[in-house]
Amino acid sequence: MEANSLAPVWFYILGALLFLYVVLDGFDLGIGILTLFNRDAQFHKASIEIIHGVWHANQTWLIVFAAGLFGVFPQVYGAMMAALYLPVALMLIGLIGRGVALEFHYFYPNSSPRLVSAFAWGSLLAAIAQGLGVGTFLLGLPMENSIFTGGVWYWLSPLPIILAVGLPMVYALLGAVKMVGQTEGSIQDTSRRFSIRTAALTIAAAAVFLLWCLISRPIWTEAWLSWPGALTTFVLLLVGALLFIPLFALISKGRGNASFLLTAGIVGLFFLGLANSLYPRILPPSVTIAQAAADPVIQKVMLVGFGVALPLVLIYTIYMYRVFGGKVRIGE
Repeated sequence: MEANSLAPVWFYILGALLFLYVVLDGFDLGIGILTLFNRDAQFHKASIEIIHGVWHANQTWLIVFAAGLFGVFPQVYGAMMAALYLPVALMLIGLIGRGVALEFHYFYPNSSPRLVSAFAWGSLLAAIAQGLGVGTFLLGLPMENSIFTGGVWYWLSPLPIILAVGLPMVYALLGAVKMVGQTEGSIQDTSRRFSIRTAALTIAAAAVFLLWCLISRPIWTEAWLSWPGALTTFVLLLVGALLFIPLFALISKGRGNASFLLTAGIVGLFFLGLANSLYPRILPPSVTIAQAAADPVIQKVMLVGFGVALPLVLIYTIYMYRVFGGKVRIGE
């Protein structure tokens, strides 16, 4: 097999793993964010109950993604860690705070509202930090001899800040439509209203993101506006944006599960469009997938290992959702 021939395959595998994390743990974080905007104790209880059985499985996808990135694209992993010391630390603080709050809630369901606050603020902090990370990655890193040469505050740039605001909105939308599908009565009505508002905010954030990229990212503009490259880049982004029209219709009818699947599909189209915009680069503006990839032998060994591990993680995740995926009824 030709040297680095698995690198493009790994590029899309890692993209798929990150997509699974954003959708699955994203709705967990989104539900936590929503609790900041509703003081009803019943809403808080339902929020926590919905994710309590699955958040461990959802968070696993972040670990799997990080392991794959470290093994197959170590240069990218090292550069991103060097550029994102503070955002990564903030993300870990947020995830730990959320996890501690959820575990205490399991053992002490009638405990202090401070646990709900820790759950909510930890979720928001993690989402903001992840937005900064994704934005910094898409912005590109200044590299010299495979070493990141930017400063410790490099991530304080317009694109990372746009995504630090936008990604929590996406998470909140995922969380809201998830709650519509798994709640009833007044909680479902509240969740439906949250769904409409967060969908509108997500559209606004996506518009700002796309406009900024068209103005400030000539590398992407070339990929988006050239032919036939636009078919696999900008067209996918445009279709994803247009799918918000049927999403509003599904939300208004209270079809939470269908709304969640459609929202996940929209996120998937944006992921694929952005991945195709980057290809064959993995660290804009100049580091390519082939340049950043590990030795071909390592790629093959990692592929075998992931071929064994990923089905197990998928089975575990599916089982968790079969067990805990029903309606939440307060008092039962």
